[in-house]
Amino acid sequence: MKKLVDYISEGFGSKLIEREILIKGISCNVLEGNGPFKNIHSFSTLGVSRYPLKNLKGHELPFGVEIISAVHPIEPSVFDYPGILAAVAFQFTQNYAMSIGNVVVDVVKNMYPVLKDKPHLYLTFPPGPGYWKHDFDDLLIGTKNIKFLCGFPISVQEYSLLKEKGREYFEDYLDQNEIDIFNSKRQSELLS
Repeated sequence: MKKLVDYISEGFGSKLIEREILIKGISCNVLEGNGPFKNIHSFSTLGVSRYPLKNLKGHELPFGVEIISAVHPIEPSVFDYPGILAAVAFQFTQNYAMSIGNVVVDVVKNMYPVLKDKPHLYLTFPPGPGYWKHDFDDLLIGTKNIKFLCGFPISVQEYSLLKEKGREYFEDYLDQNEIDIFNSKRQSELLS
């Protein structure tokens, strides 16, 4: 685990605080750090990659997954944000499919009500340079390859666009409109 913690700490550009969150009797560990940029608070699961990852056909995949996220501006309620990742980690341990383009419905609304206008968590590749000190490429620990998924809250309208047009269109839309996916105060560009 030390190699994983060091890799995440290096990527966030800060020392990390480990928090243990209990959900239905299962311990979910979340790391949090400030940085590398002012007013951005970063989070990562720790240990989810120990659980076997299965594809939609039920076959085990040869890698593990950790989830990273961030939020800004930092407000007192930011300290409730790790509950989102812990809840997703819990769902994963219960054989929830976790892959690029998946949406964990209502997890944000249930765990972090401050973001009630963005109730769902979208999972995708980590964004490129600009948010963290490195891109969170795959990490090899022993014989286990660990991939990182990035989760960020999306609105009901954004979820509808994703379902209607697909992952590539949705992510292109976010890029083309320069949407700051981690801004807790961002308004959905889409109207009902």
